Amino acid sequence: MIPTRDGMLLKTILFRLPSVKGPGPVVLLRAPLNQERYEAQARPFAAAGYYAVTQDSRGRFGSEGKYPFYSGEGQDSYDTIEWIRKQPWCNGKVGMWGHSNPGTVTWMTAAEGVPLDAWPSDAAR
Repeated sequence: MIPTRDGMLLKTILFRLPSVKGPGPVVLLRAPLNQERYEAQARPFAAAGYYAVTQDSRGRFGSEGKYPFYSGEGQDSYDTIEWIRKQPWCNGKVGMWGHSNPGTVTWMTAAEGVPLDAWPSDAAR
């Protein structure tokens, strides 16, 4: 459960290969459709050596609060990225992936002003 700036807790699952040790880049997949549906997308990222994080949107499935239908999704994503970047398993590089709603949420997150050094580049791994 990852806290947001207003104290809501968002249900989150971390995927990684057991052989992956130390800090590495992270791919975040956030969705209002039950993050368990995104396990199939998270596993290939983990198999490629990334830490993959799935998260239910506010008010959906295991996350606290009321689902805002886009309103506040950028802020919740920003808060999640800031939390991830502070974890010992993260090298400070966090990207997002998704289509449809998760793709829109990625753009909303970028509009929140996530520091440019948080987004992975080809040299992030």
